[in-house]
Amino acid sequence: MHLPPKPHFPLHPDMITLDKATFPPPASVRSLPSTAVFLVRYWKSQTRCSGLDCQNNLQTVGKNFQRCARCNIIGYCGRECQKQDWINPEYPHKKVCPILCDIVAKGGGLSLFLNYETPKIHGYWNARGGVKEEDLQYLDDWRKDREKRRVQLPDGTEWTPGFDDYDSLLTLFQGAKAQYPDRLQRWPSEVAKVKALLEIMPFWDQDIDV
Repeated sequence: MHLPPKPHFPLHPDMITLDKATFPPPASVRSLPSTAVFLVRYWKSQTRCSGLDCQNNLQTVGKNFQRCARCNIIGYCGRECQKQDWINPEYPHKKVCPILCDIVAKGGGLSLFLNYETPKIHGYWNARGGVKEEDLQYLDDWRKDREKRRVQLPDGTEWTPGFDDYDSLLTLFQGAKAQYPDRLQRWPSEVAKVKALLEIMPFWDQDIDV
């Protein structure tokens, strides 16, 4: 159950215990180098502000995010979120940023990093002296911390009553009623054609005994 697709329904605790005992999850589904590549691509494509306690996204802000001028990966809805993340006491961006810059530069640049396959990125790293193991571990720890502490957005599974004026608003989008609700009345010529074909049949005027 530690691998996707995870079940989207609650399970009995004994089932979870049995699953972990039978199929123990690995320390990480991805290796540290693969995790680093994934993180760069993930954060570059994020449509939500990277501020730890911020719930803003591109739709709520209505404009493109401000990217970090150094790494050009992490995006923020505004200056305040960027300042707070830069001095975050746990994993400040001022320490994450140089690591991101280093692995992207050694991977051939951001455009190649985002489009090349992961093994090819690893090959670029090795050709340029490799990347530090402690840097990759720091990025993975940063990922785990974010997953644990970041404000979770609604996933759409919780029922909400909606708006009180929903029915009245719905009428604004409803068009005029069909002029011929009966399907046969929409094509009178078709009905006449079928009737004419039936009338020339030999049994048209005959009574049929049942």
